Amino acid sequence: MPLPKPFYRIIRPFPDGEYLAPSTGDERVYILSNDYSPDRSVLIRAYTLIERDLIELFDYIEPCDANLPTYSHRTYELLLRASTEFETNCKGILHANGYTRPAGGNLDVTDYYKIEKASRLSEYQVILNAWHPIRKIFEPFKEWATGQPLRWYRSYNTVKHNRSMHFPEASLENVMASITALFAILFSQYYSFALNRYHNIGDYTVDDDGSIHDDSSLFSIITPSSWSSNEQYDFDWNVVRATPNPIDKFSF
Repeated sequence: MPLPKPFYRIIRPFPDGEYLAPSTGDERVYILSNDYSPDRSVLIRAYTLIERDLIELFDYIEPCDANLPTYSHRTYELLLRASTEFETNCKGILHANGYTRPAGGNLDVTDYYKIEKASRLSEYQVILNAWHPIRKIFEPFKEWATGQPLRWYRSYNTVKHNRSMHFPEASLENVMASITALFAILFSQYYSFALNRYHNIGDYTVDDDGSIHDDSSLFSIITPSSWSSNEQYDFDWNVVRATPNPIDKFSF
């Protein structure tokens, strides 16, 4: 049976395959509840600043495959900012659902990997139409589908701890992976509201290939398609939110 309540900071489709209905009074808009995530706008605004700086970087580095190895202090800065913001989102998802490390201590990427089970991050595809000469599809969590470490995240840690030895790890390729990963994990929490920090109703467009975007977004995105019927949501939020404990915790 479908799930009768949402999980904290985890979106799922409903039986019709949709996440939201067209109307602003939709019974599915649990995403805007402060109980679901009180820091939604802060996280999205933080991402928007990073995206804005990426667009400025494209004034100096052409977004194309030939430039993927390019690195500089600007790419280094963006890699660190996007990766630490990714960590912030991961920790927020885990903490909201009551997760603590079995052995104690600070959370790390072995804990973040557990979100794959809840949100199917490895299935997200992030598309950049501005890539030259054709649009480029990024799958920043692809390795997690087979339980492998994220290469871009490993590069982030390597260059963060020893830039003088590993500066080339701060490449445009790793910058693109980290920023698209951040965008995907935001989308996995907030759906179309992640596209623009000022959206209150989640307006968006779905293209023929299933990718989702709005007029202000740099990227478009394709969501996972492997949800079984008993992993989907099916509830009336107007009813559920009036009940005790309207949001469930995912068991990581």
